[in-house]
Amino acid sequence: MRSPKIIAAITLVAVSFPLSNAQTTAPALSGDQVVERVSPSAVSILVGKGDGQVAGVASGVIIRSDGVILTANHVVKGMRELQVRLKSGEIYDQVELMASDERRDVAALRIAATGLPVLPVGNSTNAASGAAVFVVSNAVGLPWTASSGILSATRMAEDVPGAGSGYRILQFTAPLSPGSSGGVLVDAEARILGIVVGSLSVGQNINFAVPIESVAGLANASGGTRFDSGGRLQSLGAKTTAFPAAPANAPGMGQAVPPNPLCRARTSGKCTPFPCTPKQFICAASGCKTTFIKRRCSRTWDCASLITGKLPILQPRLTGRS
Repeated sequence: MRSPKIIAAITLVAVSFPLSNAQTTAPALSGDQVVERVSPSAVSILVGKGDGQVAGVASGVIIRSDGVILTANHVVKGMRELQVRLKSGEIYDQVELMASDERRDVAALRIAATGLPVLPVGNSTNAASGAAVFVVSNAVGLPWTASSGILSATRMAEDVPGAGSGYRILQFTAPLSPGSSGGVLVDAEARILGIVVGSLSVGQNINFAVPIESVAGLANASGGTRFDSGGRLQSLGAKTTAFPAAPANAPGMGQAVPPNPLCRARTSGKCTPFPCTPKQFICAASGCKTTFIKRRCSRTWDCASLITGKLPILQPRLTGRS
């Protein structure tokens, strides 16, 4: 990331998104109805470093009808060019960074649009563990991909390796893929619960989002910094996968999870396979390689594709999805 850190000065005003009343009983929605309601408010984001080439793709959600979008901060940090694509087919090449919350890894963007579809905002503090949740995101460069699961827990960031401290985080099981960072997590009534920020490569579907009520105020920030035009950025769909992994020793969620002591690793350079299965690795630095041998299979993995075990689109800070 060559560009200096860009954080807009913000003035927070009263949040204009009323939280849904937990006492209100809404008609149950089927899974396809939830996805149908959510998809028009989900966006695809292309980013570039200033050379007109797509450096990665990610996700976002419209939070205000006048063009304000929330996404994961690591999606846009250090990038020069941005392009936002809507479900309607409209493309916006002029994008402004309004504000960002580095601790929670969420940023607010603005495009020159009005009358955009906006979802109701839920209240994650009233969401019970085991409740059904859905994610709509730009998974593996495939826009408006939906997945479902349950809310596993609401916990403090200190409980999650590498997630930092001082804020709540939602753990859920709806599957993610590279490109899902910045995607929207909703409940069974299509209300926004959080913004997807990453996952852990350890275990199965241990994914995380920042509660919407913690970051909704970013949408009311004043001022901002405009990115260079994203007009030259052309999506390559699922093939847009080349994006260097963020060093795992970077501040925040990019810090490496301590290796499993039960795993006897074969390492080269500063990469460590973790735990004892192919494709699940922690990289201590980008650019190194690891050879990991399991049974009769010997494979060499580039660090850019190790953190999630898949070719990354935008590498998240949690060793997870992007």
